[in-house]
Amino acid sequence: MNFLKYQDIEDNISSTFVRRGKDYFRHGHVDKVYWDSDDDVIRSVVSGRNRYTQEIHVSQYYGEVDIDGYCSCPVDYNCKHVAAALLKYLEQRGSVSEKNSPKSQLSFSSWQHQFESVIAQEKHTASPRYEATPGKEFLVYILQLNNGDLSIDCYSTKKYKKGGFSALHDVYRGWYGNHVWSNADGIIKNLIGNANNLSETHNPYQLLTHLANSGRAYVGEFEPNNVLTEGRLLDIQFNWQAQDNLKQLKLSLADAGDDDWVVLPTQPVCYFNKITKQFGRINTQLNYDVLLMLQRLPALDVDQQFEVAGLIRSGLGSYDIPLPVEWKVTEVNEQPIPKLLISKSAGGQKYLGELIFVYGEHQFPYSKKQTNPQTVFKNNVEYLVRLQPEQEQLAFKQLVESNYLPEDNDYVGFPRQDEKVLFNIAHNPSDYYQFKTEVLPVLQEQGWKFDETAISEQFKTAKSWDITTHDEGSNWFSFALDIDIDGTKVAALPLIIQWLTSASGGKIARAEKPVCLACDGIGWIVVPAETINSILDILVELYDRPTLSEDGKLKVNNANAVRLEALAEALQKVRWLGDKSIKKLGKELANFKGIKKLKPPRGLKATLRDYQQEGVEWLQFLRRYRLGGVLADDMGLGKTIQILSHIQLEKERGRLKQPAMVVVPTSVLGNWQKEAAKFTPSLNTCVWYGTDRNEYFEQLPDYQLIITSYGTFQRDAERLAEYEYHMLILDEAQYIKNSKSKISVSVRLIKANHHLCMTGTPLENHLGELWSLYDFVMPGFLGNERSFNRLFRKPIEIEGHQQRHQALSQQVGPFLLRRTKDAVADELPEKTEMIRSVELGASQQKLYESIRLSMEKKVRSLLKTKGLNRSRIEILDALMKLRQACCDPRLVKLDKAKKVKQSAKLTLLKELLVELLDENRKILLFSQFTSMLTLIEKEVNELRIPYAKLTGQTRKREEVISKFQNGDVPLFLISLKAGGVGLNLTQADTVIHYDPWWNPAVEQQATDRAYRIGQDKPVFVYRLICTGTVEEKILAMQERKQSLADGIYNNKAGEQLALTSEEILDFFTPGETKNDIF
Repeated sequence: MNFLKYQDIEDNISSTFVRRGKDYFRHGHVDKVYWDSDDDVIRSVVSGRNRYTQEIHVSQYYGEVDIDGYCSCPVDYNCKHVAAALLKYLEQRGSVSEKNSPKSQLSFSSWQHQFESVIAQEKHTASPRYEATPGKEFLVYILQLNNGDLSIDCYSTKKYKKGGFSALHDVYRGWYGNHVWSNADGIIKNLIGNANNLSETHNPYQLLTHLANSGRAYVGEFEPNNVLTEGRLLDIQFNWQAQDNLKQLKLSLADAGDDDWVVLPTQPVCYFNKITKQFGRINTQLNYDVLLMLQRLPALDVDQQFEVAGLIRSGLGSYDIPLPVEWKVTEVNEQPIPKLLISKSAGGQKYLGELIFVYGEHQFPYSKKQTNPQTVFKNNVEYLVRLQPEQEQLAFKQLVESNYLPEDNDYVGFPRQDEKVLFNIAHNPSDYYQFKTEVLPVLQEQGWKFDETAISEQFKTAKSWDITTHDEGSNWFSFALDIDIDGTKVAALPLIIQWLTSASGGKIARAEKPVCLACDGIGWIVVPAETINSILDILVELYDRPTLSEDGKLKVNNANAVRLEALAEALQKVRWLGDKSIKKLGKELANFKGIKKLKPPRGLKATLRDYQQEGVEWLQFLRRYRLGGVLADDMGLGKTIQILSHIQLEKERGRLKQPAMVVVPTSVLGNWQKEAAKFTPSLNTCVWYGTDRNEYFEQLPDYQLIITSYGTFQRDAERLAEYEYHMLILDEAQYIKNSKSKISVSVRLIKANHHLCMTGTPLENHLGELWSLYDFVMPGFLGNERSFNRLFRKPIEIEGHQQRHQALSQQVGPFLLRRTKDAVADELPEKTEMIRSVELGASQQKLYESIRLSMEKKVRSLLKTKGLNRSRIEILDALMKLRQACCDPRLVKLDKAKKVKQSAKLTLLKELLVELLDENRKILLFSQFTSMLTLIEKEVNELRIPYAKLTGQTRKREEVISKFQNGDVPLFLISLKAGGVGLNLTQADTVIHYDPWWNPAVEQQATDRAYRIGQDKPVFVYRLICTGTVEEKILAMQERKQSLADGIYNNKAGEQLALTSEEILDFFTPGETKNDIF
């Protein structure tokens, strides 16, 4: 391959492709080029707008170099990519410069070598004849001329010793035998391949050369005079012949009549002389197709002559082809006007703008390498238009700097001459509308032109809206949102869902620009970004592609009426049509203060605070519209009395025709029973609990209030579901926060007109708990769980989506009533005291009862044998064992106590602490037993609650106190004796007495550590009492006798018992438990 020179490239490849190839070579578009010695070809890869591969065959015959380069690009043969690859190949050999051309000065030896090659070619006017060896079989090739192409057939024959040849035998090319197949035949066979005609072969010119050199190729018959030979390089001449008013182009070759030759389908283009049976190259840069078309050009009339002249000037201006008519050339010097020609991409998704420049009556696509001047043929005139590339480049940069980039990033700023520049104007109708209304006017003011006739986009703006509602029954309604477009009503919800699906795949999308909604028959409906965002913030279920009715309506729970009111405010220009009750409901839900004022129930034996009265009115409002809700006031604000007042009102208004059922934790079962008896004694109440409850099942419908525990309810749910209820109310509703738990499934079995939840902590861990509550009180209000997780939980908890968080708050707001202690502090007394009762579990109850029986027997014996005064220590020890069994079985130093692993009061305390700390309460926790504080301390550590602890063993007392007072910890564990007096702990607003003390004054002194001068917050005091135990008897005695300190023991009087034997024995008698109550 050392013979390849730069001039060879110019001799074999058209000047246009060589020029473009130089540009590719200089700009580094040749990725790879190498010599493949196995196949004797140059292989390369060239990149531009696309990536193409090349296979280049280079051969030399008698000093002349032939280049046959095949490329995967559309041009296919000897294109600009082939030229670029060969230039890169020469560079690797160090001979790429044009100075290496034979036209430049050469050394004498080099010149002598090339001259001898040229002389040898000059002498070579005919191919050598083949001399057949008599008796030896050989191959001959028969060519037939058909419509400008040569068919090729192969035969075998042999020469007789006496002269002449045997008959020709057709030879299938794949069956050549070694005895007839020469090396030359092998090359010919590879070049022919499976082709039948010359035009079908891979390299027609090379094949003809090998056939001629073999001396065994014949055109027509197998005759000596028909041997194919290679002739000289001939010039071609173009002449116009006139006849009447017609002119016809004649192509002629030297030494050949007009009808004696044809153009062969080869590259380089060749002729075939039908008389001499010679083929040879034609001295022209025109390819076969162009020559063939020129040869077939029919006679032209006058008008056609001008058209053809224009075609020759525009397409073949660089070739020396005469024109059939005289030609006028006019020069144009105009300032360019930039113009955008808008079209859509092949897939119809993108809006593209072709940058063109208008020069007077002429326009040209932008190209940094545009030929200058440009030639335009119009009305038989050739215009030479002088381009202004600097001004064109400024317009190009203006678009690029405005972030409108060319579609092909391969040539940003460097478009190729043969490509038009298409800018990405918009990827969707919304972007295009924004471009058309905001960007285009600015460009037009600067003199730009704009043409969008290639697209048929119609944009209509939404001027007014209609909300049409329809009552669907069963506490549901449907609504349609329609847009008024020039008097035509268009359903908007289906269009918005369609836009959401296409624009964001259903993911959260906030519009930053006007949104275009596709509507058949209208075009694009343009909705402002703030309007579409308001719609989506309010109707978040649209993201989940809900099922709409045929007329585009969405069916929702009545509770969603408040969202329509918010939607109407956001849309401004809106009409309410259809069911007016939904509009009224929406307004009332949106404005809590508009809820009807009511008088407290007559049968309520208490005075409600203002916020409690508002709570009852809210509950009555929900009942009136058959809506559910969550009463989520802080603990201690009286949720129970609000619910009881609500039920009492229902009774007094004659609506309580079926029972109201309240499901509560077992620990507060007694509290509910007591408060119902205290505040609403006229309610016919029962507690559905205990082993004998089933005996009274048939009487349940006769009661007005049924109180039961979660455990009992879950066991009896299917049977309780046999009746219908006016209300179903869940206290501490976080019990159903897991929507798949058994209790959650059970409460949904009950048929009730009205569902309510009570909880101070509607949300503890995640939003799924909130969904579970509302799916109970108003099924479908927040959609199904999967939809809720997708629309709210994931966006809020994982993605931190503020708009979605706000939308959820607005949606549930009217149905969640929560007042904190701080919010109603002005209505609260300075100190609120509450008793939190808890029932012992089965194993703990069994332990307590065994100790009680044992101690009762022992005390009776002591009183009988020793008397009251002499039995003081033993009696106090017996009472302490009962109190310890209530606090925690681990305090009791008995073997049987070790087997009991449950403590009902400690469980209640943990729940209470979590709830209070969620409200940011500051807590003092007192216990008489320091060993109990140690057990509590362990539980607090597991809950990861920061705390301080003060007992008689604490050394750095002031440091511990400061830790709490300074706000470093929210919980202070204090033994009653160590911290009951002498401390000022006004940082606290909550006091918990874990176990009752005989002397109420001691408890009062401990409470006063927080409730004292300097306290600026209401103080809440909780006493934890185990029902049916000695703790209830102590509490009852405290209430009867204010001077209990003189009763059990008197520190000042030598701890003398001041009770009678009968009163002492009462502490050891069985207490009343829930098992005795129905």
